[in-house]
Amino acid sequence: MNFKDVFLQHIGRSWDKQMTLSELIGGSPHWEYDLAAGTLAFQDSYTFKIQLIGTEGWRSNTWLWAWANTGSHFPSNLVQASLDIKAFGVKNRIMPLRTAKLPLGDRINGSTLSLLACGICQGDAIYRGPDDKGALFMLIKDDAYPLPTYHPIQRVAEIFPRMIGSVHLDDPRTALKHYLESYGLTPQIEGKTLVAQHSDGSELRATFDTIGRLQNFEAKLKP
Repeated sequence: MNFKDVFLQHIGRSWDKQMTLSELIGGSPHWEYDLAAGTLAFQDSYTFKIQLIGTEGWRSNTWLWAWANTGSHFPSNLVQASLDIKAFGVKNRIMPLRTAKLPLGDRINGSTLSLLACGICQGDAIYRGPDDKGALFMLIKDDAYPLPTYHPIQRVAEIFPRMIGSVHLDDPRTALKHYLESYGLTPQIEGKTLVAQHSDGSELRATFDTIGRLQNFEAKLKP
């Protein structure tokens, strides 16, 4: 297992969760966090329990995992998720997940690393809280988080095309396969086409070219 494998495994469902959070709180909500309480609040409408994942520093242009950020004196109970990511990285020999500080780049940055954290830790969503020095990335993980029920085929059909327009994927077909599996579907390969069927007869078909680029994407939903 390497960084790419883990990224492809989790990016679909983690991106989906970000869309759910956006639907809940809107585009630019007022927010505030309380480290003593371990909570993140949005416009007095929602308050969720959080874990701290890491920070981006604008001057240093680096990412720092929360477990390594001794200077910020984060409460020890709020960095457990970041320690779990470190343990996962050590076990699977994935360098970015076990290294305290990393230079920011297109592939390694707060957004990609925190989305991986959301998947690995089975969180509800990630929130990026900017300040004048950079940004703090928080993992929402709360039993009271409102989880909407989606039709798997319909949801994937809505989210996946938007995701690949925003996220660089070396292997979109593998990312889509894992995303469908996260909804309990069992996609099959038919030549260059990935096919997933729901028990109600709904079907999704995605065709890729010889170098893995998405050529055609369609979903047929049963009423």
